[in-house]
Amino acid sequence: MSLVMQTDGLALIVNLDDLTIAAVSEPLGALLDPGRHNDPLGARVYDYMSHRPSGGLDMIARGAIDGYEAGNALRLTGRPPQPIRGWMRAIGDERPWRYALMVLRLEPDRHEGSLPEPAAPEAPMVLGVCDGSLTITHVTADIGTLCGQPAHELIGTQLLSLFSQETVPSALWVMAQALQTRAGATGVAAVSRPGSPPVPVDFMVCGALHPAPDFGFALMPSADPLLRLPQGQQAMRSVARADRAVALYRRFPEMTIDRTLMSRMTFRELEIASLLLRGRRVPAIAAALHLSQSTVRNHLSSTFAKAGVHSQAGLIEALRRPSR
Repeated sequence: MSLVMQTDGLALIVNLDDLTIAAVSEPLGALLDPGRHNDPLGARVYDYMSHRPSGGLDMIARGAIDGYEAGNALRLTGRPPQPIRGWMRAIGDERPWRYALMVLRLEPDRHEGSLPEPAAPEAPMVLGVCDGSLTITHVTADIGTLCGQPAHELIGTQLLSLFSQETVPSALWVMAQALQTRAGATGVAAVSRPGSPPVPVDFMVCGALHPAPDFGFALMPSADPLLRLPQGQQAMRSVARADRAVALYRRFPEMTIDRTLMSRMTFRELEIASLLLRGRRVPAIAAALHLSQSTVRNHLSSTFAKAGVHSQAGLIEALRRPSR
């Protein structure tokens, strides 16, 4: 596998067998080899990095994870190290995975640290819970933007009824993978919308809640399938949003939230409330989610109204799961 990727972004494909570069986009190739003297194809990817490897690519190769984010710095000829942020994700249908997509973005004014989702208009993200019969028991309000129906009308309906007929097999495949591996799984599907074309989405099964067989799911708008080649923006957003969904889902068992309240809350409001429940305050929440403090406070004010409380303490009391 030796090629130049046709994308305007800084992207490359890594051979997981030996961590060598199997493909590189033209812009990144020009950055790594400005004089066209030392072709990066076949070179070890970490030969171009200033910091020690995180071990994430090894974990992808073992099948422990399918993607992650990390900070590093590029080593460039005749220039100081260039800080970068990157998203890595396994690609291909082979198991174990043989290749991973690595998408990089230059960070001239940032130090390494937690990597935010790339700036973009806020797209709806949906988090929900199904029971063993695939009936939706909880879902966030964002589902209305995707499906054209309010969340409370979708509670009690079948999860598969959300998808267009053509993509139901894809959704079933994702659920089968999650059942087989007892871990999260992602795939591409499309959500039906009355009177409009289906909306392409990344469909994710987050894993089982307790007690089983309840499981969490997430829906994240994606690019048209024809644009799902290794495009930098799309790949980065998909990985970053999937990480957000899994992180929130893992906090879900700590909360007690009735389906009516959850159907009124957006994904972002639930995300902020879950961090508040963990003892975070507004400055820490803002830093963790890469938001301004005023934005966090606005989301909290909206959540107070939906929960019928007037303070952070009241919201914590409303959401805290009783000890058993």
